Amino acid sequence: MKSFYIDKELFYKENHLHTNWFLNLYKIKGDAILAFVGASSENNKESTKLLHFIIRHNDMKLREMLLRHRYFLTQLCHLLPPGCKRHHHSIYFSSAKIAYSIVKSGRSSSSMAILLYLNAHKPKSIGLNDLDIMPKDFAILAMQAYTEEMNELESLESTHLRSNPSTK
Repeated sequence: MKSFYIDKELFYKENHLHTNWFLNLYKIKGDAILAFVGASSENNKESTKLLHFIIRHNDMKLREMLLRHRYFLTQLCHLLPPGCKRHHHSIYFSSAKIAYSIVKSGRSSSSMAILLYLNAHKPKSIGLNDLDIMPKDFAILAMQAYTEEMNELESLESTHLRSNPSTK
């Protein structure tokens, strides 16, 4: 699994999860996690700036992707200040929403997008800046932790298959 932080602002649309958007844009192949800051479109309206995580896994069914999605959201909660909790596809700090996400699955890959607010922009929301969290530093730490965990899972699976060939 590879990780990439893009150090320029990008505009993201939800339909990018349906396409090979970051493969085409950055020539990234295979399983990857990508992070960047930029606006996105919600219901055909441009949103405020967000920290985006886009994660893509090839040859993965929806159920396994949903489990990895829940894992990543929970991991983000551990990296955020105490008081953050995952609820379905969102993360809350106390009762203020700080992140939301979506998961998509296709024939050849599954993807997820996790978007964290940089600033509170509507009632009952809070942003990373409001918590004195630097988006780039947070993104790199989160991507590193996720990448290490996914690489370890892959290594364990590979070791298990070599030692138990009947489980292939």
